Amino acid sequence: QQLLEACPWVPAERVTAHWVGVDPEEIRAAREAVPAPVPKRAVYASSLDRGAADLLRMWPRIRERVPGAELRVLYGMEFWRRSEAILQEPGRSQMKQQRLDLERLLAQPGVVFGRAPTREEYLRELASACVWAYPCTGGELCCKVALEAQALGVVPVVIPTMALSETVMVGRRANNLVEFEQELVATLLQ
Repeated sequence: QQLLEACPWVPAERVTAHWVGVDPEEIRAAREAVPAPVPKRAVYASSLDRGAADLLRMWPRIRERVPGAELRVLYGMEFWRRSEAILQEPGRSQMKQQRLDLERLLAQPGVVFGRAPTREEYLRELASACVWAYPCTGGELCCKVALEAQALGVVPVVIPTMALSETVMVGRRANNLVEFEQELVATLLQ
C-alpha cells in the first residue's frame, strides 16, 4: 500500500508483495524436521566463487584440529557450468580451470557436495549444522542465508564484507582468512 501511495503511476495490479526476509513458517518446519544441529557440522551455502575455494583449501587443517568435522556445501555446480559455457576465451579456460580445482577440493575427505538442494532440503541441511561458514570474498547485497542461519540458531562465522556487516548480528567475525580459520575451529569445538 505504501508503494502505491508513493508511486501513484504504478498500476495496483502490477504490484505483488514478496517475503524478502525469513519466512517464519519455513524456519519452524526446518527446525521441527531437524530439532538439533549435528556437532562439528558446518555448511557453506553461497555461490562457489565467493570464498568456497578458500574454505576448502583450509579444510584439511581444520579437520586436523577438529577431528570428525564435516563441511556440507549447499550449492551445485550448474550455474558455474552455464556461466563457463557462455564466456569467451581466455575467460572460459580460466573459469574451467577454477571449476576443476574446485571439484578436486570438493572431493576431499570430510566434504559433502552434490546437486543444489531443493528449498526444503536446503533449510533442513542448514538447520542440521552448528556453523554457517562463509569466508566471503565477493560482494553481498543482503545475504538471505545470513538471516536464515541466525533464525535457525546456526552460528555464523564470516568475513563481514558489504551487507554481511549488517545482516550478521550474532556469531563470529574475522578480518581475514587466517582469523576466519581460527574462529571456525573455535566455533566447531564448542
